[in-house]
Amino acid sequence: MRLLGFLVAALCLGNSASAQWMQVYPSPQKIASLTAIGPVLFGIGQDDKGNTLFRSDDSGYTWTSVPHNSYPFISDYLGAFDSTLLGGCFLTGSSSKITYSLDSGKTWLYADSMASFGELGPFAAHNGVLFAGAETRGFSSLAFVLRSTDGGHKWTQTTTDATFGHSVTSFALHKNFVFATTLGGGIWRSSNNGNRWDHLLPSEHDAAAVGVSGDDIFAATSGGFWRSTNDGGTWVMAETGMNNELFSEVTSILSVSGHLLTTLQSPANYVHAAYISANNGDLWAPAEDGLDMTNRPDFRTALVAGDYLVAGTFAQQIWRRPLADFAAVSSTRESGEFGQLWPNPAHERIWISPSSTGALAHIAIEDVTGRIVRTFDVSQSGQPIELDLTGLPDGIYQCQLTADGRSEVRRFLVLK
Repeated sequence: MRLLGFLVAALCLGNSASAQWMQVYPSPQKIASLTAIGPVLFGIGQDDKGNTLFRSDDSGYTWTSVPHNSYPFISDYLGAFDSTLLGGCFLTGSSSKITYSLDSGKTWLYADSMASFGELGPFAAHNGVLFAGAETRGFSSLAFVLRSTDGGHKWTQTTTDATFGHSVTSFALHKNFVFATTLGGGIWRSSNNGNRWDHLLPSEHDAAAVGVSGDDIFAATSGGFWRSTNDGGTWVMAETGMNNELFSEVTSILSVSGHLLTTLQSPANYVHAAYISANNGDLWAPAEDGLDMTNRPDFRTALVAGDYLVAGTFAQQIWRRPLADFAAVSSTRESGEFGQLWPNPAHERIWISPSSTGALAHIAIEDVTGRIVRTFDVSQSGQPIELDLTGLPDGIYQCQLTADGRSEVRRFLVLK
């Protein structure tokens, strides 16, 4: 038992230092958008006076507010191109215009653009052309895209119409294409740097995020989580292992250490705040290790900075996780006749992927003494089986899966 206790302690020490999200202190309480100029990170966050600008010079570990000459930021989005920061600031009343800064956010100037807008952002850059989402003011807002060819000083409206939606939610860039998602308009693509936009998915879908992993395009909509292998020409569902709700609440789709990571803005209590896939969206696993899920962190933005993934939330400040951890999240899955078991180490749940040989009938979880601590009678429906480990102490367990006279045993570690 001493040897076993030492093994458990060693496993815990080896994983607790880095294999999870770590909250950053001090940092802004509410973060709506992150961007970077070289190694320096910038974020739009909220303090007691509303949206303001924050900066980090150490990959998101420490943050300081940036005094500036601008009106308060009305936009929740922040962008960067070369050494230029982009944002949206108050003009008069509740209207706003695009502003830019050439000195790391200390001094802001109004760009030459159309008349005032409601929301401005997100921002993106492709082949030297800058893009910004925008929406008209008023009760019934309409979304469109602004573009700039001079580094953000002057902006013009691209060709869109009422079917484009009422709010631009994200951009993604791949080859010579620019992809955009909108609420009420679905997914769009431009092959000529934004001069014209083509519709890719039905307009009744609210599309919340689009991202690129390798040669594949991924998009989250109210109609599901989609993947395209031909630059958006056709789309198929890619959500095995994910809950089927709240795809319109996805805030980012990132390629991280060869894995695909997606984060949720407002997950319900039973929905994890982050999912990760090691096989380009064919199978997903939760990636919320270390997060305080009881307060629903509400991911709003995430980016890669140095050796870390940095995420901003609207309730629990800023979190970091080493990129090396994500390579291990899915690599420790154990597979067999009954499919895969993950994650390992586990926190409060494990998943077993669908078997190719038949339905599972009985699952028993045993501790190191052989005592059965949980039992589950299940049947497969083509979706991963979720097993609740809440209340189990840290340690080594084994999962015995039995069906039709066949049995397999998998070992895993619970690490809180």
